[in-house]
Amino acid sequence: MSRKILIVDDEPQIIEVLTKRLEANQYTVVSAFDGEQGIEKAMSEKPDLIIIDIMMPNLDGGRAVRLLKSDPSTQNIPVLFLTAVLTGTEGMDHPGINIDGITYAALAKPFDSQELLAKIIELIGDD
Repeated sequence: MSRKILIVDDEPQIIEVLTKRLEANQYTVVSAFDGEQGIEKAMSEKPDLIIIDIMMPNLDGGRAVRLLKSDPSTQNIPVLFLTAVLTGTEGMDHPGINIDGITYAALAKPFDSQELLAKIIELIGDD
């Protein structure tokens, strides 16, 4: 059974690139274009992982994750932020995004495909 990943990003080209990369690695992909859609899809699809941007219209990624983590049906889904908001020196590991005292894994855009796949395996395994 393939693992399901929900991508939440307001940039269609990012969703397209991620979808191709993840499907090539045997993941099932569902997508949403803002935080509100992301919450709806997370509740209906029950993905194994959510990859989410921070800066989005309607409901930003931080607020969307806060809502997902407050709902018993979605609170245990791992989250990976993929965002251009991260700052830091090239090549350095970023500690993550802190929301309500919890640090979530984060990768900077533009992302490295191997780094992304390694982070996904770290978060949900590779069965």
